[in-house]
Amino acid sequence: MSDVPEKKPPYGWAPRALLGLAAVYLVFLAWFALRLQVRATVEAVGGAEPTLSLAVGEGKVPVPLQRASGVGENRLVLTHLPPASGASAEVRLWVGPTVHGGVIPHTDVRGDGDFAWSDQVGAFVSRQPGSRLQWQGVTSGLQLRVQGTGTLKVEWNGTEQLVPLDPAAATPALLTLPASRRLFLAQLPLWTRQLSFQGEQWGSPLHVALVFGNEVLLEREAAPDQGALTVKLSAGEQLSALGQFVGHTVWLYASCALLLLVYLLCGLAACARLLPRLAPHERWVVTPGVGFSLLALLTTSLSYLAPLRVGLPIAAGVILLALWAQRAWLLPALRALRESVTADRSDNAFLLATGLLSSAILFFPALIEGDWYLGHAYTDVFYYTNFAEKFLWTPMLKVAPHEEMSRYSEIVSLAVSAVLLRSDARSVYAVQGVVFWLLLPGMSWVLLRRMVAPVSSSGLTAARVGVVLTSFSAGIFFLFSQCYLAHYIFAFSLFWGVLLTMACLSDSASLAKAERWSLWIVTGIVYAFNVSIYPFQFLLPVAWAVVAVMARSAEVRRERIRELVFVGLVALVFLNVNASVILMFPAVRRFYGNFEMLNNIGKYIVFPFYKSPDFLVIAYGLRDFVLYSNTLSVWAREILGVDEGWTARLESIKQAYWTSGYVLTPFAGLLSGAGILACVRRSRKDLLFLLVTFVGFGAYLAYLAVKGETYAYGKLVMTLSAVVLLPLGLGITLAWESRFWRFTRPALFAFAVGFLVLNLASSSVESADSFVNRKSEELHKMRTHLPAIDIELKQLVRFMESEHERLGQPIGLSMQCRFQDFIQTDRDKVLMSRIDHLGWVLGGSAKQQGVPLYIVAFNEVGCGFSEPPALKNPLFRVLAPKQSEPSSAAR
Repeated sequence: MSDVPEKKPPYGWAPRALLGLAAVYLVFLAWFALRLQVRATVEAVGGAEPTLSLAVGEGKVPVPLQRASGVGENRLVLTHLPPASGASAEVRLWVGPTVHGGVIPHTDVRGDGDFAWSDQVGAFVSRQPGSRLQWQGVTSGLQLRVQGTGTLKVEWNGTEQLVPLDPAAATPALLTLPASRRLFLAQLPLWTRQLSFQGEQWGSPLHVALVFGNEVLLEREAAPDQGALTVKLSAGEQLSALGQFVGHTVWLYASCALLLLVYLLCGLAACARLLPRLAPHERWVVTPGVGFSLLALLTTSLSYLAPLRVGLPIAAGVILLALWAQRAWLLPALRALRESVTADRSDNAFLLATGLLSSAILFFPALIEGDWYLGHAYTDVFYYTNFAEKFLWTPMLKVAPHEEMSRYSEIVSLAVSAVLLRSDARSVYAVQGVVFWLLLPGMSWVLLRRMVAPVSSSGLTAARVGVVLTSFSAGIFFLFSQCYLAHYIFAFSLFWGVLLTMACLSDSASLAKAERWSLWIVTGIVYAFNVSIYPFQFLLPVAWAVVAVMARSAEVRRERIRELVFVGLVALVFLNVNASVILMFPAVRRFYGNFEMLNNIGKYIVFPFYKSPDFLVIAYGLRDFVLYSNTLSVWAREILGVDEGWTARLESIKQAYWTSGYVLTPFAGLLSGAGILACVRRSRKDLLFLLVTFVGFGAYLAYLAVKGETYAYGKLVMTLSAVVLLPLGLGITLAWESRFWRFTRPALFAFAVGFLVLNLASSSVESADSFVNRKSEELHKMRTHLPAIDIELKQLVRFMESEHERLGQPIGLSMQCRFQDFIQTDRDKVLMSRIDHLGWVLGGSAKQQGVPLYIVAFNEVGCGFSEPPALKNPLFRVLAPKQSEPSSAAR
């Protein structure tokens, strides 16, 4: 590639200015999101309502705290009283759901007299006045529905009320009973030194917990008669949250570095011969990409036949043999990698800073939550984490038949990462996301360099601007936050496929025979992985075939087709049994009822905006995917503690955010379109390939829209949100280099600033639910599963891990009473999947007989034991095996 030198190009500072803006935003995000969470609990007794105010610092005015429904022990007694007229009476009563959607099993409610459960009516029925129902358990509050004649006396935690019944009412009356425990919440800056609590009507000691990342940092209590509590934090206590944040950050990036090193070594096994002929930056992009694909393909193929813990060592052995076979070229390859580091220190520093800065901002919740961050923690994520643990011990098809699980390679790759990091699939899920993101700046840089070549140094400045916009893309990040791990990995693998295909079309003729074969082999490996993970959006072979057929010279046409056939054969060899992803598709389609359920999910849940131009705004990352921006005032009130007077201002900010997205989207589309049209250069086969690829994606999108395949349509748009950034960068470069550059460069820089700022905002608003208190009422109202990740779940995990370590053997977990979610947020599936995952981590193949079995029950639905539990918290109770004494962690 030859670049035309130019001295001090105007606006050469633009990429650095954009990175500086992102750095300022990171500081703002840290100030906004790094906060101590206050959880203060008291009990309400009788009819008195506790109050609590908090003053932060000395001499400050106390501010009333917001309240959430606390989970606590409650007692309910219901008595059927006769009507005053003495007429006959009948009461029908439904107990539950709980305030947060749990179901009280009717078997847990005890009846006296004739108050009993009727299967025919589906409710408790009494025709005899004086009959009673009693229930006691841990809950966040109850809802009662009652219908009939007479009066119902309700005794709830020591308070009593009479509920007259209207016999003419067509529907049951609804009565809400709040839990006895009152939970008060606040968020404070990390540098807080002193907290002063004041209140009245406390029916129990005030318990205060300071929390960071759902880990308890300290706890304090005050007696009811004191009415006040002052908490002073020592320097060590202040730094503990910051230390936890730093620890998570170091662990995350150290884990990414280790995985990249492994992928790099695996990649050398396939492309050591080719490496010195690649451009300097391409060496560091292609090698780990090929290594990841090779390791995932080999391990997945072996996992069809044997557990992954057997297949992975075999795959590693095959890769080591390949490295030995290429030993003559390893030293030149390593020398080429070293030369790439020193070749252009300025570009290397720029790409490294972009990768670190963009990943830190977009994956900021992972720096707070550590190995508990799973995006929005939707149910999809547990197909990846739980199956990954099961594949370690059992061949894949025995865990999930092919018609139920259409592909496996992304799950296997997650399991491989867990083994390499000596951890579990849940803990490395965020690492898997960040490790790809760190490669994104280099990947977009080498692709844009190929697309814009030859170009002046000022054109390279424009390409760097395109790299920044791609690296901070909220549109690509949405794939991860929405828990589409396979789709997320495919987006990056597609970039590798595009790069290697462009290299085949433009560089093959200049390579020696052995180098050319090496290029075809590594391209075939990447093609095979793309087919194994997302075959029906992998259009690159089709685009390559079209370009080959369009060649003017018959000789060139034959050569292009020969290249494609060879790459295809290599792909088939490495794909082998993974080709079942395509062969089993008819069976998968029948199993899922012709995808009608998926299309309904697409229409009404995942892509409700699929017919709206808003989808294009979201695809460019100019608005958040889950539309949490609609409740911006809620997040600001909870996180920053602003008062209601800010509501109008925050509404104005939201409107400005939305309007800016509408304004910038047409310009982004215009620049992308210009970039696509610029590919119409018949002399550049690689650009013609890109043009055919974009046209193919557009035609496929139109086909899905016509066929009404809403889910597939929405997923393809999400793929295009990544792919379209390449022509966007090319369009920026062309406009930057136009003869009207004195006008276009300021306009393009202004566009880049707006595009970057909106993508930064979209990524943070998308993750807003990760920054609020997990006890927040808002989280229970919204379509989020994050309330499931809380102190109680972490206490359960720590207790079970301590038991596993103490006993020195695998242990089993069983859920005696399954949590049911009445309001259908799937939070029940999330909790049960987490416990199932924990069971596989601690038990492995010990879903076997003869291991100590611990029983976990959910308090939310009134489950309990007649024996004392080994662990009890507001969400879970754990019964230890009789032969096992509880560890100190339970006491």
